[in-house]
Amino acid sequence: MIGVFLAIVDGEENVRSFERLYRNYKDRVIAICRKYLKFDQQVEDACSETFFSLAKAYNRINDMDAHKMDYYIFITAKNAALKVLNKEKDYMDHVRFDDVEETISTEELEQTEFSKLTEHIAKLTMPDQEILYLRIVNDLDYKTIGRLLNIKPNAARQRLQRAKVHLAELLKGGDKNETVS
Repeated sequence: MIGVFLAIVDGEENVRSFERLYRNYKDRVIAICRKYLKFDQQVEDACSETFFSLAKAYNRINDMDAHKMDYYIFITAKNAALKVLNKEKDYMDHVRFDDVEETISTEELEQTEFSKLTEHIAKLTMPDQEILYLRIVNDLDYKTIGRLLNIKPNAARQRLQRAKVHLAELLKGGDKNETVS
């Protein structure tokens, strides 16, 4: 990943200097991002955004004294983390779980033969099978499922809805030999 940042920095001396900055501050930037973000992918995104911003501004910040550089990097990392957090929040605000496509109801599940049902579940992708198993068989809540799968509870809810849609397609479509994705 550092190669991308180094491509932005001008001059061989600046490239070496930025490499040192990256090595010295990477762990601190990760720690700062973890204060604001829960998930590893979010932390990684914020970290990348931080070093991308630093690489773009490196000609301006290269000559800062150590105290100012620490402060600048801290603020840049904090802002990147908050940007990732707000992006995620904006996305989740626009996702509506009550407008889910055609899904399978509990009544339909009860009317379906067990062997036919298990046959169709076996045709689902592994992530669909996994989410159905965790939610329906183990009766786990979305928060627990999210923790187990390292995703947000809303993402777990959305995955379950998609798995139900895929299962409904299989049940209504008859005996298709294809795996639903």
